Amino acid sequence: WISWGKEGFVRATETVQWERGTKVRYNIGTCDEAVVAEATGQFHYYAKMLDAELATRDWLVGNAISYADFRMATYLPYNDVARLPIDDYPAIARWNARLEAIPAWADPFVGLDAPPLPPVPH
Repeated sequence: WISWGKEGFVRATETVQWERGTKVRYNIGTCDEAVVAEATGQFHYYAKMLDAELATRDWLVGNAISYADFRMATYLPYNDVARLPIDDYPAIARWNARLEAIPAWADPFVGLDAPPLPPVPH
């Protein structure tokens, strides 16, 4: 899962997050919508496979959460900015909801003296 995600699903979600989130948030450049369109196509390609795998199980490896789940979902907590259509894939949406129910995943900065992320201009 780690290699598959790195070259596919994670790469697609990371690319969209970079373009729509990080670049704009930190004034690194403008969002390249052509890059977003290509990465969104890749997202759909890999999301169909991932959704099929998750349709019959809760986690990627065995019956318990693992590093593979966290690694595959690395950029999903920032989907409010990336705006990838996760809800088009019901098994991915359920899996993501299970991850978001973990307090440390939902807000990994609780108790830390970390500044809030700058807003993303729209």
